Amino acid sequence: HPKGNGIPDARAVVDSDVQVFLEQPVTYLGKRHSDFFTFVREAFFDPDLSLSVFLARLERLVIPIFERFLRQDIASGVIKQPQKKSEVGGGLSPGDKESLAKAVKKSRQSGSDRAKQNAEKRFADSKSDEFSKQEIKTMLEIKEKTDTVYWQLMDLWGVFLQTVRDTEVVLESGHRSGQNLEVSEFVRQLPNFLVNPDQLRIFSRRLIEQAKESTRPKQIELFLVVDLSGSMDAQKRRATQEAVYCLAKSLLQYQQNSRLQADDPTTEIIRLNLRVLGFGDRSEDLLLRSPNEENQGFLETEDQAEIDNRLWHSIMDIGKKSLGGTRDSESLQEVLRDLDRPDKQDQMAAKDSVAVVIEVTDGETTTASESAAIVKSIRSNPGAHACGIRIPGLLSSDTPRVPRSQEVDTAAEPEILSESGAFGIVWGEHGQQLTSIEKLKEVMISVLFAALLKQASRE
Repeated sequence: HPKGNGIPDARAVVDSDVQVFLEQPVTYLGKRHSDFFTFVREAFFDPDLSLSVFLARLERLVIPIFERFLRQDIASGVIKQPQKKSEVGGGLSPGDKESLAKAVKKSRQSGSDRAKQNAEKRFADSKSDEFSKQEIKTMLEIKEKTDTVYWQLMDLWGVFLQTVRDTEVVLESGHRSGQNLEVSEFVRQLPNFLVNPDQLRIFSRRLIEQAKESTRPKQIELFLVVDLSGSMDAQKRRATQEAVYCLAKSLLQYQQNSRLQADDPTTEIIRLNLRVLGFGDRSEDLLLRSPNEENQGFLETEDQAEIDNRLWHSIMDIGKKSLGGTRDSESLQEVLRDLDRPDKQDQMAAKDSVAVVIEVTDGETTTASESAAIVKSIRSNPGAHACGIRIPGLLSSDTPRVPRSQEVDTAAEPEILSESGAFGIVWGEHGQQLTSIEKLKEVMISVLFAALLKQASRE
């Protein structure tokens, strides 16, 4: 019973499982809080945190826990399923039965399942004008397969691309004491030297001024060089699609989150130069760029839907395009040409730009020596980091595969080849093998850790 002032005279009764959750430590974005209430209190009173960001953090933490408790209550019978009513009157038509079956199935879904279906429907609706139903199905499969790794990589980009507060040391004149005597001021105030020496203001002091937050580096170059030779079968291409999606989309989303969380509209957001280059007998740019983007050297990403569609088109091309042979040197040379631009050389020298170059291949190339020399040149740039990811599997000849619609019973199977060791020649200790998409995080940790060490050595 509430007291006269409207305040209950006893604490609310909380389920024991919920109480355990509320009292256990909470770790969010790498920071540990003693319990849930401390997390909420510190986030709510954080002056640098907007209300929308606070609510988004709260939702991301609480919703999964709520859904877990809900599923437990349904499974244990705490929440009862409604009793079926007996039929009255005539039978149901086939159409009514189908509708009823769908309704029953939907009612039995968990909240997370319904949320997942709704999210997939929204995604499919947003892509229906640009992509076929089969392409959208493939896109949803890639998103589902890579979901965990995608979020992990986004956190890794946050470690690599640090937000810092710039500081500047300035000299302030007009002090009666200090470390630096200003001769010009002493001469100017000399008439007062014998009269009021204590009033002379002839010293300057070094003061540290704190500037606004900025991101270091200011631009990141992500080059994804992918094998589109005839030896890349459907399974290898799907693994390549998953790797490209995780790497590129996680970086784009990290940039978008930074833009949304920036309280100051003048805050400088990190610039991205993202390129997806396919190789075979020739090199081909899979991620289309506007003339303005080519000139300025980075993407215009303010229209998130537009850049997202461009990325998905490049990922779909990985599954469809076959460029014949295995000459990765042309794509690697294109990367080197881009990095050798005078403006980008200046940016890397000033530590304002870094480049991450990743080649995804089944390991073979007919230009091993040439490619190895280009990789060495890329890595010689102070702000460039490069590695190769090998997708294992049987190596077949680079003869383009015959479309299924044109296959005949007498069609010869592609010739199975033995490994030449080309991958090791090109990448050496900087080449890593990807056995499954789940291993991508380990590979990227290795790449980014090496990059961070290289960056630290430049400080």
